[in-house]
Amino acid sequence: MSILHLGVYLCLPFKKRVLTQGEVMAYIEKDNFPTSKCLDNSDLRHIDFSGKDLSWVSFNGCNLEGVNFEKANLYHTGFQGCYLKNASFIEANVADTRFYCAILKNANFTGADGLDTAWFSGADVKGTILQDKINSVGHYIGLTPKVRYNDKEKLSGLGVKPGGGTTRG
Repeated sequence: MSILHLGVYLCLPFKKRVLTQGEVMAYIEKDNFPTSKCLDNSDLRHIDFSGKDLSWVSFNGCNLEGVNFEKANLYHTGFQGCYLKNASFIEANVADTRFYCAILKNANFTGADGLDTAWFSGADVKGTILQDKINSVGHYIGLTPKVRYNDKEKLSGLGVKPGGGTTRG
């Protein structure tokens, strides 16, 4: 099987057939340069990616129904136009992940990290914890910032007055 080199991605010609767990994992875990991998337009239903490092992988246009991404690293992963119904993202890192126009019906994002930096423009998030929490530009708005400077000691240590302005010169 030949490998297609497209810019910074390596793409395998997997289109139009269902892939086995073994085929996908052999490709994902293969140590290639560049490190980004492309599985665009593949049928990957019900594959278990739990705990895997899938950062910078492109899954654009894939059928990922029922796929398990629990505790996976999905940093900067592309899911544009994917079918992700019933997928599990429990405790996964989804920082800077792109879910543009993806179908995420009933996907589970419980405990997922990085939702505040993921992109959901045009995504169908019915039945998820994201429902009613995506703003007009596709950002998740249901999170509280992890770091808050809301007491006088922390603010004054940064040179900021609680009412505004600075404490410095």
